[in-house]
Parts: sequence; structure tokens; C-alpha cells
Amino acid sequence: MEQIKTELPASSDYFLDILPKIFKTSIKNLHCFSLRGDASDRNYFRLRFDTLENSISSVVLMQLMNPPIPKNTEFVTTQAFLAECGINIPGLYFKDYDKGFIFLEDLGDMTLEEKLNSSTSVEKEMYYKKALDILLNMQVECTKRISKDIPAYHLSFDLEKLTWELDFMITYFIGGFLKQTISEKDKQILRKEFFKISSFLAKQKRYFCHRDFHSRNIMIHKENLILIDFQDARMGPCQYDLASLLRDSYFKLNPSFIEKLLNEYINKKERIEESPVNKEEFLKVFDWMCIQRNLKALGTFGYQVSEKENERYRNAIPRTIKYVFTNLGKYNDLQRLKKCLEMLYN
Repeated sequence: MEQIKTELPASSDYFLDILPKIFKTSIKNLHCFSLRGDASDRNYFRLRFDTLENSISSVVLMQLMNPPIPKNTEFVTTQAFLAECGINIPGLYFKDYDKGFIFLEDLGDMTLEEKLNSSTSVEKEMYYKKALDILLNMQVECTKRISKDIPAYHLSFDLEKLTWELDFMITYFIGGFLKQTISEKDKQILRKEFFKISSFLAKQKRYFCHRDFHSRNIMIHKENLILIDFQDARMGPCQYDLASLLRDSYFKLNPSFIEKLLNEYINKKERIEESPVNKEEFLKVFDWMCIQRNLKALGTFGYQVSEKENERYRNAIPRTIKYVFTNLGKYNDLQRLKKCLEMLYN
């Protein structure tokens, strides 16, 4: 994460009082740095300090924009649930709901995206196989253990949600970023085609989904892969997080490597679940999920660039568009959608 020195989000007296209580030691030389998060409504800070009796010298502070009432958050509940399921996530030291502060383990700044940029092909394969193991463990264990007190239990990628995300893309990517005025006829074509994709995906078996399982939300810490930004988890097709990982808008994988990883995932899934996978049907769901997921990402990128003036996502747009057209090109019954999108994009 990129960090810039900044003012503390509360008085220094507050932190000089609360940090010694958390870590059971005195602290001095407290400094605060703002961290660039992803497309969310939360602020992140790194607090650095010196201690005499503790090896911990920094924490990440999450600041919620609207402190929750009642005193619970999706993040805290999901964090505890994932930890119970054996998923690597940041440790939670302390929460102050009145101020909207959550004190988290500092995992450093190395994301999987950054690590991959300096990795050999052998190392890349190792990291992706580790990511697939985490994904499968999460899908199996979290789906098996989930209960009504976990927020994701009540949320799913149903027809309404999938359709809403594609409408968001029409508004903020086509209308906002591309500044295209869509005729009523073309809008109806898009919505009819989007309904076809969404209704197909909504019928699939549902698993626990991280929802943003990509290279910017996986940290490398002491050679372990650790998941962050999991508070928006919900139930959906097992291909959802797989699409996020292998059709990543931030890091490109070559087609042969994606095919190899898909086979790796399917083989491991069959062993873990002790049930055969219909590969042809699985790959169709994967491709259609990639289309929906990448179109949804374009809506987010369009919103961030055109509404928030956040240029961080602009470079991810061409790669994501290419993914969409590549997958649309594989299916005869999606050619009408492909032509319509090509016309609007051009």
C-alpha cells in the first residue's frame, strides 16, 4: 500500500492512551501514515511507534465512515468467522465502535500483484497454487460452517444483485466513462442479454465468496498469502472468486497458464469434495461468470474515474474490456451482446 505521512485521525492523547492498553507496554515516537485503500468508503492508516517490551511497532487502523449501530460490523463478524475456518486473515487487536476505529495486524505493503511483478514463472505458479488452495479451503469450510449470524448467509449473487451490477456498468462505464448516450433500443438489447447471463449464473450452486479475490486483496507476509478486504462476502457460484483471481483486471495471465490453473482447481475440487466435475459445464459457468464479473468491474472503474476523479483504475480498463470480448467471442448465443458492446465501446 502507498503511504503518506499525515495527521492522526483523533487526538494524540487518545492513541497514547489506547495503544499501551492494547499492547501492554509503553510507547513513544508515534507517527501516522495514510494508506491508499481500494474502492471503498473506509480510510486506512499505519500507526508507527517505538516500544520497550514488545516486538510490535506498527498497526493498521481502519476508520469506518459511519460507526455502526448496533455495535457490530460486517468486517468484525466476517473476520472472526474466517479465522474460525482456518483462513489466513489479519489479526484484530482492538475495536472502538464509538469512534469507528478497528486496530489490525500490520501485514506490510507487499500485495500479490506487486510480488508477481518481480517473480519468476516458477514462483508465480507457486503463488497461484497457494491462492487456489486458500480459495478451495474457504469455499468448502466456510460454506459448510456458515450460519445465520454471519452476514454473508443473508446475501447472495442472486438474479437481482447480478442484474443490478450490470445496470451499474451501463450507468457509470458506458454513460459515465465512455460518455455514450444509449438509445432505448440498445438499452433494451443490453438488458435482455444481461438477463440471460444473470439468470444462468443465479441458478448455480452457491458457495461462500470473498467477492474481491484478486491480486490487490492478497497480501504476502512471511511468505504466507493473507486475505484482506473480505467484509463484503456473500454466497455465489464457486466460479465467482475464481474469475476474480484468473481474470484479474490488475495482473494479466497468459491463456495457457489460466487453463493450467483451471485444471488444477477442478482436480483439487474433485478430490476435496469427492465428487466428479462436469468440466464442460464448469468452464461455461466460469466464462459467463468472468463476463459478468469483468463488466461489473468496468462499472466500478468508470465510477471511480468519472465520478471520484480517481485515476488509479484507468489503466485496468483496456485489459478488462479485452477479457469481456474474448469470452463473449466463445459463445454463439452471446454474439448480439458482443456486437452491441463493441459498437458502444468503439
